Amino acid sequence: MIYALLAANYGAGFSLSGVPQGDIGVILVVIALMATLRIYRGVRGARFSRGRVYRLPAIYLVLTILSLFALNPSYLNVIVVLVSIIAGYMIGLRLAAGLQFFERNDTTYYKRSPFIMIVWLVSFMARLGIEFLYPTNLVLGIVVEVVLAGTTGLVLGEATHIIKGYGRYKNAS
Repeated sequence: MIYALLAANYGAGFSLSGVPQGDIGVILVVIALMATLRIYRGVRGARFSRGRVYRLPAIYLVLTILSLFALNPSYLNVIVVLVSIIAGYMIGLRLAAGLQFFERNDTTYYKRSPFIMIVWLVSFMARLGIEFLYPTNLVLGIVVEVVLAGTTGLVLGEATHIIKGYGRYKNAS
């Protein structure tokens, strides 16, 4: 995905060696900040709202679809990615058990499942590593898409679990 965006900006003959060092540094800093913020909110807790819970998974879903079609996939690749999203969703529903709700200043907050947070971080870093180390390898590109799709499904399943958990939390209080 990142490779496709950079290639669109720098032209068809793009390689990482042709990108100015400052641009790569900016990209890596932005990625590190996003990952750090995601972990911080997961550990410390994020303010609950239905929109907030579903916003990031929706963005992941759109990015997954856009980056898949940037690879000009076959029908089989599309089916494998869709199956990965569905499988990740089902797993996300089951593994989001570490969810906690709490009140701070009369506002409801939630802490995500540590397991899903770790899986997301590891798959995110693996995906980035593969994109930067082997950007033109189509087979690895599809593998990256399957990982991205599974992670997207996992986070979507977790979001559904959070919404259902919030209903139970409010009924209990």
